[in-house]
Amino acid sequence: MKFLYFTVFGCALVMFTSAIPEIIFTSAMPQKTYSTMYDHINVNNILKNDRLFNRYFTCLTKRGGCTPEGKLLAAAILDALETSCANCSNEQRKLARQVIQYL
Repeated sequence: MKFLYFTVFGCALVMFTSAIPEIIFTSAMPQKTYSTMYDHINVNNILKNDRLFNRYFTCLTKRGGCTPEGKLLAAAILDALETSCANCSNEQRKLARQVIQYL
């Protein structure tokens, strides 16, 4: 059961650094990207801290309340998972690899 928690939370945490999608307009066509507002988050601290891990997990599984950051993550996670992080920045991909390696 704990593996399931880590898997679900790991996917969610990967997207945490993506926050809410925002539109960036280019001259050719609008391209959807994720905000870099939370790229500085230390995901290892969250993964290794049971209290923080459980707070985000209960938020993302809708079993409890969410922090403001958790609400942003929940709003962006579906799109990010569906697109395999296609709209992520390089830093967000780096953080995603850290989470995957931890799991």
